[in-house]
Amino acid sequence: MKRFQKAMLVLLFNMLIIGLAGGSYAGNIQQHRVKTIFDYKQELKLTNKQISKIKETLIKLNKKVTLLKAKLIVAGSNLQALLKKNGDIGLIDKKLRDIFDYRRGIIITDLISSRSIKGMLTKKQIKKWKEIQAENRKKK
Repeated sequence: MKRFQKAMLVLLFNMLIIGLAGGSYAGNIQQHRVKTIFDYKQELKLTNKQISKIKETLIKLNKKVTLLKAKLIVAGSNLQALLKKNGDIGLIDKKLRDIFDYRRGIIITDLISSRSIKGMLTKKQIKKWKEIQAENRKKK
């Protein structure tokens, strides 16, 4: 019974880490290119200054998210090692908190960047962007 419990714990842990890291087992599923705001620069009438500022914001976002994802992977690996060796509950709790904190960091960084970009657009551009997004959601 103890082996079964360990196996289930490892399975649940792997599912948790994959979910937290935003990963999937969709290796053979064909991925499609997601259109970005830059694909609609004509429709939105984005200025060169807006495009430059948005790109700068997205570069910063990508750097922060990449770093947090790397930390998330390391923390997940460390947690897995602790679980495998039946490690101290206090250390396991700390690793879980780290994992949740990194995941929270990714989400909040994305929200801050999204709001920053929204602040670079005019009311008319925001309205048009929301219409484009709504239309694209209907297609899915």
